[in-house]
Amino acid sequence: ITVFLDTNQNDTLDPNEQQATRDGFGFYSFSNLLPGNYTVRTISPQPNATLTTAAEFPVSLSSGQNVNDINFGYSIANSGTLQFSNPTFNVAENQATATVTVIRTGGNDGGVSANINLSNGTATQDIDYGNPVPETIFFADDQTEQTINIPIVNDDSVENTETVNLSLSNVTGGATVGQPATLQIIDDDELLPPPQPFITRVLGFDNEFNNFDFVRSVPVTSPQGPPNLLFSRNTVALVSTNQGGHGRFDGTPSNNTVIAYDIPDPDRQLGFELDAIVIDLAEVIGTIGEIESGNLAFDYASPNRSHNVRFFNENRQDIGQGATLSPTIPVPGQPNNFSNFSRQSISIPGDTRFISIGSESTEIGIDNLQLTLQPEI
Repeated sequence: ITVFLDTNQNDTLDPNEQQATRDGFGFYSFSNLLPGNYTVRTISPQPNATLTTAAEFPVSLSSGQNVNDINFGYSIANSGTLQFSNPTFNVAENQATATVTVIRTGGNDGGVSANINLSNGTATQDIDYGNPVPETIFFADDQTEQTINIPIVNDDSVENTETVNLSLSNVTGGATVGQPATLQIIDDDELLPPPQPFITRVLGFDNEFNNFDFVRSVPVTSPQGPPNLLFSRNTVALVSTNQGGHGRFDGTPSNNTVIAYDIPDPDRQLGFELDAIVIDLAEVIGTIGEIESGNLAFDYASPNRSHNVRFFNENRQDIGQGATLSPTIPVPGQPNNFSNFSRQSISIPGDTRFISIGSESTEIGIDNLQLTLQPEI
């Protein structure tokens, strides 16, 4: 600690005033002083240091005299370091808030504060998360922990784990700042495979109601396609969103194989099972008139579930006797369970306009589809 003679009585070390530091024995000395009264003051070693001497007091000295046991000093406050309690915090997306803890380490003297800063990692503010509550945290003297809440926005989108960057700024009270942290928002929706590109074969029928022909090939990117189906034979889609009914198709482009899945249509009128693929014969054939009778024959692969086949007239009324496609049996050693096809022939009743296939999540591969219709004369 430096001391000086405040001859100007202004509590400030001026250029013409003597100053001294402690020698190896703990003494301070000033030279060439005339007899008189002097005010000795100290210079604070740090901005947050507090002088511990109780009050001013007189000291009488004669020439050459040393005076011992005059003690003074400073207490230096240690405000500590503010930092997050963990480098990474996790929260499920379906939780209303994420709780994050800020701790004060290395010292707890005096009151301090800091601003909480959030920035986008892979998450987006106001879409995935909101502003922290509170946005500024305060620590009282001796207080070592504070918590903040970050609102989390839940949605139905299937997403990877997303991140938010956490940091502190504008720290007051002499405290320092520790390392930043990361908040991970873990999606609670079912993770689906990435999109798979493939070729959809759209089926068309000639005016004689004979076997189907390929009328066009449409490149499609599946929104939720299961990857690497690896069918062992050529398979074609049963229906298409472009022609012939409702549904989507997933598969691989290398062998022209496709598997048909249904997308529930909120605008679809009542009468069809929500997860069924629906063929509108009028859409498939163009102009059809009333059907007297018909036959639907195809090879199919569906190892995971059975499918109901039902028939409806133009008023969407269920008609005739439906059928059930039983699950197919996988072949040992084949690349997947869609390698073994079963053949089934189903009679189509008269006045049929719509054919629905499926009941639960529709998952079926179709090969060698034949639709034979006898129009009413």
